[in-house]
Amino acid sequence: MTLQRRILILVCAAALLAAVGALAVVRASSRADEKNQARAGGPRITRGEVSLTPRRRRPADRVPEHGLGPAPRRARHRPGR
Repeated sequence: MTLQRRILILVCAAALLAAVGALAVVRASSRADEKNQARAGGPRITRGEVSLTPRRRRPADRVPEHGLGPAPRRARHRPGR
């Protein structure tokens, strides 16, 4: 294999890699734009600040420290049924 052929293969591989990268970026941008649109039945989109700090939970939303939540209620055993 000559030096010229090796350089040609290297250039083709680099061009292919650049095309795949560009396609991935364009596709990700398109998907992000789709997710930014309002949908029927979804939350309303309004202008304003977005905070990443957790909001204060109401007492009903609290989860025990172990994180499992309340135990599910079991059906009572009724003999004869």
